[in-house]
Order: sequence, then structure tokens, then C-alpha cells
Amino acid sequence: MSSLFNDDLLKPHIPRQGLPQGFKVRPLNSNDFSNGYLELLSQLTTVGDVSREKFMERFESMMNTNPKSYYITVIEDEASGKVVASASLVLEWKFIHEAGSRGRIEDVVTSKDYRGRNFSSFLNALLVSLAKSLGVYKMSLECVESLMETSFGLTEYVSAEKITEIPCLLKELYTDFIVQEILADKTVLEVPTAEDVLALATNEEKITINENVEIPTFLTDDHIKAFDERFNQKGNLVIVPVEGMDKDRRKAVHQFIRERYSGKLISELKPEGICVSHGHTNSSRKRKIWDEKTPKECHFTMAKENKDTVYSLGVIAKFLNVDRKLVKMCGIKDKRAVTVQRVSCRQVEEKKILSLNSRLRNILVYDCKYFDNPLQMGGHWGNRFSIILRNINENDVGVLESRLTVFETLGFVNYFGTQRFGSRDANTARVGLDIVKRDWEAAVKAILKNTLSPMNQSGTLGEAIRHFCETGDARAAYKKLRGAQTFATIEGTVLKHLGQGGTWQTAITEAIPIQTRSLYVHAYQSLIWNKVASRRVREAYTQVTDTDVGFDGQPLPADSSHFDIHIPLPGINEKFKDTQAYKWTSECLAEDGVTHESFAPLRDRFAIGESSRPLFGRVEDVSWQFIKHPEPRSFLQDGLYTRAIPDDQRNGPFTALQIKFNLASGCYATTALRQITGVDMGKTAMKANSEELRGAAAQKEENCVEPDEILGPV
Repeated sequence: MSSLFNDDLLKPHIPRQGLPQGFKVRPLNSNDFSNGYLELLSQLTTVGDVSREKFMERFESMMNTNPKSYYITVIEDEASGKVVASASLVLEWKFIHEAGSRGRIEDVVTSKDYRGRNFSSFLNALLVSLAKSLGVYKMSLECVESLMETSFGLTEYVSAEKITEIPCLLKELYTDFIVQEILADKTVLEVPTAEDVLALATNEEKITINENVEIPTFLTDDHIKAFDERFNQKGNLVIVPVEGMDKDRRKAVHQFIRERYSGKLISELKPEGICVSHGHTNSSRKRKIWDEKTPKECHFTMAKENKDTVYSLGVIAKFLNVDRKLVKMCGIKDKRAVTVQRVSCRQVEEKKILSLNSRLRNILVYDCKYFDNPLQMGGHWGNRFSIILRNINENDVGVLESRLTVFETLGFVNYFGTQRFGSRDANTARVGLDIVKRDWEAAVKAILKNTLSPMNQSGTLGEAIRHFCETGDARAAYKKLRGAQTFATIEGTVLKHLGQGGTWQTAITEAIPIQTRSLYVHAYQSLIWNKVASRRVREAYTQVTDTDVGFDGQPLPADSSHFDIHIPLPGINEKFKDTQAYKWTSECLAEDGVTHESFAPLRDRFAIGESSRPLFGRVEDVSWQFIKHPEPRSFLQDGLYTRAIPDDQRNGPFTALQIKFNLASGCYATTALRQITGVDMGKTAMKANSEELRGAAAQKEENCVEPDEILGPV
């Protein structure tokens, strides 16, 4: 038996978290043809017919490269001897960088029976460390198998006709992806202009001392000086002794503080005296009496750029000094994008919300109105998307025009997009399955271990989670967090709860807000739905069949459109229990060891109800244009802080497609786009394609003709 490379090379680079007992990491060896290596790769992509002879021929050529170029590393289940996970480090030798090498980590795959154990993260971390020790000058991570669209059931298109791939770049800039929430009445929220941003950021209400308020005669000049300094944040807590002071005088002090300092200072009677401090403590919020004539829910618009929605709401709640659970939204928007959406918060004043604009970064809040009820998940009509796809080949423009016309008419398979399942190794659907199985410990650990992705090995958050994984001390791990990590991250919320004596179960069912924790179970439901949807599409595509049903679970009339076909989500659903899709769903659930009934106890705490989803998504108000631009990263759409290049600069060697359309609530733009491009539009695939396409763009830019050469000599 031969190993592809020396086993000793791996030992110094094994990540600290190690592997579970019963598993070992090692180089690929010549016996792995019989140990399931090719079967494992087939879960990632097409392997084809590879005989033992072909395997050995390729193995020996890889083993004997000079200089050494292949470091295929596997994880073995010691009980069975089978290869259950693998990743490849490939070195590409160059003349540049002193004849150095560039490293690529690729073909990362974990067997479907062993996912959720962070094997991909382990292998990535190991190979990154190994590559550094081998002296590579540059590293790139190719697509991680467990995060590709096909891993989540996105395999079909609206017709059986083969769709050729059209490579492109999505979300190269934040402004390439704009999401505008469409309210229930079809109002489209507008993205604020740069002028609006400046006005909002500088429009904080200026509160000054009211010198006209009469000063009680029993307060001294020293008292007033101390109050004024405290108001200007130059002094400490001021205590006014109350010994010998009757009730009327104490009342006069409170009234004076309130009127002279316009509520910016508060006064409280305590054993040591009347304590005067800034008006942002918990007690000040409790003292405030809400005007019963004013509706209790303040709805406002939040615009953000390159900010996670949950994180943004956590920061807003912190600055408003309110419970995060009181801040509601209709839906989560993309992070790497410019997004606009409505948010609601209970019993908070408009001026307090608007004052946040001077403190928030890449987040704006404005347009406050009061209503009786908070926003509800899914309460909006949908979203309008304005998207730029870059690096379009001129030869593909005609094909794209044709596909866009079909897209406008037939729509797309209404899959849940990959962002539904997270962006790390232990995806949210895996966490959701753990919750459905009531394996609370596994669910919490999967949430936390996600932070140990190779992309987040360093920094206080990664260090905190690593400390918890190694010691089990949540309190000490929480103390390692800094700033917003303590209150605006799921990890911080969970560690704080566990450190205060909470259980694995309550960390999820109580500590994490319902709008967030429900996403895990919904992600698992979405995964099953995608698989069933693919099976139905393969059966008949857009043709309506006798077994198809509508939103009410009843057979569809003969004149129905393919847009009327509905597939139920997993869970007890009386309307759909006798349908073909419900039976297919039962089969998928059985493979994971659960049933429809497993969801019943989770209804209230995870917002699970009887629901279905259209099999095909319809697009509205579609428009598109192809844009020429001079630089690979020219701004082609306005953002919160940037402006698109003017029309007279829209020329040059690069071509982009701008497409705009409306989607109903719950539909995914990236899923719609794959119908046009024929490629995986998920984050992982786009990231993997980005470097190659950028390199091509750079070459294109280098070869483009300068204006003087076009015009000739003057």
C-alpha cells in the first residue's frame, strides 16, 4: 500500500478541535479504490467509469510529480475502513514570485451519512495550514461541496431542454444586488439617495439647556454646575442629599431636572439621595409612561449595505435599549447587498429612532409611523430586485435575450435558495433536523461550531467558540467576546444564556428570538421541499397532471396554469395528506428518521403551520439591459454611499447584464437567476468562479485598445 504523500506532513497542521473518536485523517492511499473514495467523489460531481487500473495509473502519476503537487487528504471511519470525507490541496507551479507556487483547495466532500460533524471545516483548516508551510504565495478555496445548490436539491429547470452554462459574476459589488421590500399594498420602498443619507446622518436633534427654567432656591450653584457638567457628559453621577428635604422640595428637584435638561438627564430617589444621571438607563425606560392615544408599535424603514439583517436588528435593539424580541421584520434580506425594509419596535419614540443615524454604520433608519400591531414574518407582498451580472461574454448576449423572454413567461422552479441553508459547513437544515429530533445539544453545538469555519479561524468570536468547544466553559468563552459580538450575534446570545445556567434546549427555545430560531426548522423543511419539487418537475415539468393540486390541496381544473401547482411543506397538513407530493415528502423524512408528526410539538415555539408553496415562481415587472463599462468594478447602480457611473461613461471592453423584477414573498432571486444563466448562483459557487473571471477580466482590460489608438494620431 502506498500513500500519496508522507503522512508526517499532516501531523503539525491538525486543527486543535481534532476529530471525533473513531475517525482519523491521512493521505489518500492506493487501497482507497476499495475504500469508497470514488463513491464519495460521486456525491460531489460526475466521476464516470474509472477502473482500478485507471485509478492506479492516476494515483501513481500524482504521487510521482516533481515537485510534489498533489495532497489529497481523507478522513477514514476506522470501524469500517471507509473514506467518509476528502479534500485536495493542489499546487500550481509558477515563474512569478521567485518560481513559487499557488495553492488551491478543491473537491471538498463529506459523505451524506457523515455530514454535520464539521469534517469539511477540519480538512480546510488543515490544508490551509499545510499550504502555508509549503510556502505557497497565494491560496484559493474552490466550491465547498456541502454548500452547492445541488446539495440542497436545486437540480431542475422549467423544461427538460438542456441549459448551457453562461458564466458570470454576481454580487461583485454590494451595489450589484439591490433589494427593495414591496409592502402588502404593493408600495415599493425606495433606496435613499446620497443626499438623504447625509441628511439622516446629521439630523440628530440638538438638545440644549433651557436657561429659562426657574432654579429652586434651595439648590446651590455647585449643584447647578454639577448638573450642567453631567449634561455635557463631563461630570459623574450627581447626588443631591435629601436629609431634611420634604416631599414638595423633592418633587421640585425632579421637575427642575426634567424641564431644564429636556429629559436628557433623569432623577431618581435612592437611599443615598436624589441621583441625577443620563436618561438612557433601564430604569428610565421603565419610568416612561406611554401615551395611550398613540399606537404602541413604531414602524420605520431600515436601509443597510453589506449588513446581516439579524445583526442589524440586534444593534438597533441595543442602542434603543429594548429587548431584541420586540424588534420585528417581515423577512430577512441579503447581507452582501443594498436592502430596504420595514421594521417595527414596541413603545419607542420616533426621535429616539432617528437619533440612531449618527451612531449606526452602513445602516439608516427613517420614515417612522405608529400602528397597533407589529410586523409579521411574511407580512409583505414581496421584493423588487435590481441585479447586475458581470463579465458577460458578448457571444452569450443573444442567448440571454432569448432566455429572458422565456423567463418572463414561464418563470422558474421556485426552489428555496442556498442562502436559506447558511454559508458554513454545518448548514442550517442540519441544525433544523437536530431540533426536529429534539437533539438540543447537537443543535447548539452545530450552531456554535459553524463559527470555526476556516474563514473565521481567528478573531475574538472564533477564539471564544474554540474555548467553549475545548473547555465547555460558556461563561469564560462569553467574556472573550467584544463589542456587538456580545449582543448582536447568535453565538453571543447562546453563550450568554449557557453561562447563566441555561440548558441546551432553552438556549434555542428561549434565548434565540423566534424569528431567528424558526429559520433552522424552516431550513430543514425547505430542504425536503426542494427534493420533492425536483422529483415532481422531472415527472412532467410545466405540464399540469392529474396528481397535481392547488393551494387548497384539491386537484387542479383542466385549464389550470403550472403556476397553480403547489407542493406542501413537511409537517401535519390535513389538506395535503392524500396527495402524491405528501407521500413523497414522507419518504424523504423517513430517510432522516422523522415523520410529519415530528413537527407538531414545535408549532408554537418555531412558528410552524400548515402551508404549501407554489412549484413554479412567477416574475413581475421584468426589465433588462446590457451595459458596457470601462473598468471591471465600475459602479453600475446607485448605493447608499456611492453613485453609478454616468451614461456618457457607459462604454468599454466589459459587458454586464442589469435585470430588474418583482418576486412574491418567500421567492429567491438567486433561484430565479439560475434559470437565466444555467449556473449555480449560490454564494459558494460565485466565490469560486470570481477569481477565475476576475483574472480573465484583468487580461481583457490589459488587451483593450486605448482611446488614442482608436482615434489615431492627432
